Amino acid sequence: TAQALARSQAAVVRALAEEHTVDALVITGGETATTVLQPLGATGIDLLDEPEPGVVRGSLIGPLPIPVLIKAGGFGDDALLLRLCHVIRHHPHQGEQA
Repeated sequence: TAQALARSQAAVVRALAEEHTVDALVITGGETATTVLQPLGATGIDLLDEPEPGVVRGSLIGPLPIPVLIKAGGFGDDALLLRLCHVIRHHPHQGEQA
């Protein structure tokens, strides 16, 4: 089921985070985001901006304050995920307020 897949993704992300091999996340789908972020101890997201329609960018609030992009599910062209990976790698804090 979709929930089982999301739990498996969450386990992989948590293992990578514990090994300190995660420095940013790009997540699609709100339900998936919740399932993936809760095991990381995230209590919220400090929102920065909306780099693409339907996509929010921010930093996790909690023990692992890494950059995150969350895309609502069910839309976007074939290159959207590639653009989001570029955004998170090259401009992780663009738009951050001082």
